[in-house]
Amino acid sequence: MKTKSLFLIGVFIVVVMSVQAQAMSCLDAIPSKKTADFMAGIPDFNTQLGSAACENKIPVFKNEVMNVQVSMADGSTQNFFLTIQKGFMNSITAGAADKPTLLMRIGECEFDTILRSDNKGGAFAYLYLQKKIGLSAHGFFKKMKLGTAKMFMGGALKKIQTPVDIACA
Repeated sequence: MKTKSLFLIGVFIVVVMSVQAQAMSCLDAIPSKKTADFMAGIPDFNTQLGSAACENKIPVFKNEVMNVQVSMADGSTQNFFLTIQKGFMNSITAGAADKPTLLMRIGECEFDTILRSDNKGGAFAYLYLQKKIGLSAHGFFKKMKLGTAKMFMGGALKKIQTPVDIACA
C-alpha cells in the first residue's frame, strides 16, 4: 500500500512539474523567433491555441492564469498571460493579469532562445534547470502545491530538457 501511495505521489509531482513545459510546448505553432515579434503577434495567437500542439490537457492545474514577465535587454518589462480553463490552454493575452495564480519570470534572451527552439518544452526545461527562469505561485495552496513540486522537479525536467545556447535574436 505504501509503494502505491509513493507511486501516485511521484506521478502527481511529475505532472505538476511539467505544467510549465507543456505550456511552452503549446507555443510550438507560433512562428515568432524573438520576443518583440511574439508580443506584437499575441492577438493572432489565440486562433493557434486550438491546434493539436495545445490539445494536451494539464490535469493538475485546471483553472489558472499564468503571468509571464519578460525582462527586456533595455531594462523594460513586457508582460503577457496564459489562461488555462478546464485543464486546456485557452488564451494568450498581452499585459499582466489582475489576479494571476502562477508567475513566470524570464529574460528576453532566454525567451528568444525558447522561441527559436524546435523543442520549446525541452528548451524551457533546460533553462529552468539552469535557473534562468523563475516560477512562483499566488495563494497559500498554490504555493504549497508548486513548492512541493519544485522539490522534485529536477528529475522530471532532466528527462525532457534540450540543451540550448542562450542568445538574443
